[in-house]
Formats: sequence, structure tokens, C-alpha cells
Amino acid sequence: MTVFLDFDGVICDSVLEAYVSSWIAWHRVICAEQPAAVPLVERRLFYSYRPFIRNGQDFVLLQRLIGQGVTISSQQQFDRILDQVGEDEMQRYRRAIYSVREELLRHDRDGWLRRNRIYPHVRDELDWLAQRDRCYILSTKKAAYISEILAADAVEWPPQRILSTEGRAKLSIIGELLSADGQQSAAFVEDQPDHFPSSNQRLDFDLKCYLVRWGYVQQQWLDNPRYSTIAENQFGPLMRRLAD
Repeated sequence: MTVFLDFDGVICDSVLEAYVSSWIAWHRVICAEQPAAVPLVERRLFYSYRPFIRNGQDFVLLQRLIGQGVTISSQQQFDRILDQVGEDEMQRYRRAIYSVREELLRHDRDGWLRRNRIYPHVRDELDWLAQRDRCYILSTKKAAYISEILAADAVEWPPQRILSTEGRAKLSIIGELLSADGQQSAAFVEDQPDHFPSSNQRLDFDLKCYLVRWGYVQQQWLDNPRYSTIAENQFGPLMRRLAD
């Protein structure tokens, strides 16, 4: 079976990097004025809102909303705000956060990498998974960043099996790759269930969806019977069964 693993929230706890990069992107790049201090409550809010995020530019919007005192209570509310902001502005936020990440990698590479922590129970399996020809990392994050983070932790993952969506739907990429390989079934491990197929969505392949229980997920997602959930101690055995 072909296995697809999300990166942020599944393999890597990158919330601190996302917080720092998006904070600089919003205050320094977008607003051109940087506060002298960061209230701790803003960081706590950022972490609590992390489950609503799907793409890097969403983190910059989150900084804006926190600064404006907007309370976010649901994915639907956050998505309505995304629609109101519009694609042009969100692409501006995307350019801002990626410019910051490039700057940090040039001038503080070690610091940037330290803010991206691979989950220990996942790290235990990565060397084995890297040897499986049908195990892919599929992420909205740039593939080059993923390679940097993995290499910093001595993970030798083949670059051709790190797939960045570049704005495309993950399900479309999974379908295309399965079709090209002549495969009919896959397992998809995520921390954001909006990337899973909807209840009325038809696929041309068999897909088993797994939602991780670690990281930044909402309890209501874990209670949804449409997909299975994985605890930390289940990850290794499951991967050995699916990817072998």
C-alpha cells in the first residue's frame, strides 16, 4: 500500500517556527512596524488556534486577527474570514512568510531548524520509512524546507518522495501518483481532516484516512467516525503494517 504522511503536525512540531516567522512577516514585512515586546497571551492564542491552519499564509492572517482582538471559535468562522480577506491578500501573506523563512535560513539557520522539532515517536520510524519506495511525505510546506529539517536530524529521505502541494489539493496529488504507479489503494496520515475527502466525495481509488491524536487537533475531529485515529504508541506498528 502507498502511504502519504503530512509533515507539519504529523512528523514535525513546527508551531514555534510558524509563530516566529509569521510574527516577523506580519509586523515587520506587512505592517513595517515591530512591537518592542510580545505579550505571552498572544502566543498562547496562536497555539490554541493552530488547528484551523492549512497553509503557511494562514499563519500570517492569524497574527493579524490576534492583533485585532478577533476571537476564533470554529473552522467555519476562520474560513469565512479567509474568504473575506481574498486570494490576493493571502498571496501577499504567503510571499511575506516565505521571504522571512528564507532570510532566517540565511542568517540564523541553526535557530530556524531548532524551532522545527520532529516528534520523537515519529523519528524512531523515519529511517525505516525512508527505505520504503511507496512512502511519501505530502505537505503544503515547501519541499526544500522539509529536506532541511530532516537532514538536520540526520534523516536521509529521498527528495523525490517529498511532495509539496504548491496550492493543489492533496487528494488530487495522491490520485495522480497512484494512477501513474498503477496502484489502487493508499493510506493518508494527517492532522487537518479538511484534507480528507468529504462524506459525499467519490474517489477513483481506495483511501484509508488516519488522523493523528498528537499535535494540534480538536476533540470534535477525534470523535468523527469517518476516519481512524492514531495515538503515539500506535504510529510505529501501523506504519510497519501499512508500508512494509
